[in-house]
Amino acid sequence: MWATKSRKKNIGHLSTHVISASTQARYKVACQKCFAFVAEFDAPWPRTPEEFDLLICRYIEHVWQEGEPRGWAGDAISGLGHFVPHVRKRLSCSWRLLTAWQKLELPARAIPLLPRLAAAIAGAVAAAGQLGAALAILVGFHCLLRTGESLEFRRMI
Repeated sequence: MWATKSRKKNIGHLSTHVISASTQARYKVACQKCFAFVAEFDAPWPRTPEEFDLLICRYIEHVWQEGEPRGWAGDAISGLGHFVPHVRKRLSCSWRLLTAWQKLELPARAIPLLPRLAAAIAGAVAAAGQLGAALAILVGFHCLLRTGESLEFRRMI
C-alpha cells in the first residue's frame, strides 16, 4: 500500500532521481565551465532572468568561437535549467543560439567501409566457417544495407 520509511531512506531524496547521476555530473561540469567564463568578467551578477539569459548567450558565443563541442553549450543550458529551475523556461535566447549552432554544424558521419576491407572481413568470417555471415557482409556492402537489414536475410527456396 504505502511505501515504508525504510524503503524511502534507502532511495534518498526524490530530487536526486530526476535525472541520472551521470547526466547530473555532466551538467555540473558544464555549469562550472560556464561560471568560470562568467567569473572572468568584472560585471555585476545579472538581476533579471533576461540579463542572465544574455550572459549565457555570451558563454555560448565563446564556446562557438573557441571551437569547443556543442555539447558544452547544451549541457550548460540544460544544467542551469536543472539546478536553477526558475530560469528553466527563461533561457530562450540561449536555446535559440544553440538551435542555430545545430543547424550550422554538419553532423560527424562514419566514414564508409572500403571495398578491400569489406572483402577482408568477409574472408575472415568465411575462414571461421560462417559462410552465411560472410555472404551477408558482401551483399550488405554491395547493396548499401544497414546492419539490421543485413541481419534479416532469409534463405529463399
